[in-house]
Amino acid sequence: MPQDNSEAPDERPGSEPAEGEDSLGAVVRGPESIYVYWTLEGPRSRTVGRQLGGDVEWVLRVLDLSEGTSTGVSVEPEAGGHYVEVKPGRTYGFELAARAPGRWRTVCRTERIRVPQAGPGEEAGRPPTALERIRLAPQKPNVPGLDYESTEPYLATSPHPEPDEDDS
Repeated sequence: MPQDNSEAPDERPGSEPAEGEDSLGAVVRGPESIYVYWTLEGPRSRTVGRQLGGDVEWVLRVLDLSEGTSTGVSVEPEAGGHYVEVKPGRTYGFELAARAPGRWRTVCRTERIRVPQAGPGEEAGRPPTALERIRLAPQKPNVPGLDYESTEPYLATSPHPEPDEDDS
């Protein structure tokens, strides 16, 4: 599920953390990808490092809140970010933690993040079929007498009853 991508953006979206702060953020890139970024400059990350000693592994935990599962992936704290493959239409959370043999210390977490549903064909990794494109096309309202292909302006008129010959 998690995927590494060394081409991290130079600028992180959203507000920058205050100097000396630990923070974790995430940006949905599409129905199957989230970029998670972090800054570890605060007291919590320094304290955790001292508590766990020199043999510390940093882990990005991917929490699939829709399914109730989690996956951990080792990350380098200096990297500052990681791309994660996700499933469309689900809700995720992320946490960055330090792990040592038999010990785990969470440093920071994100809010819940909802990933959009994949469009037709995207879930299979293919472009939409002709039928799917038709279903996605905006529907034209049904207006009697309106020619959608015409370049002439539409002048709406009400049908008038034919005059009775007795009304003279």
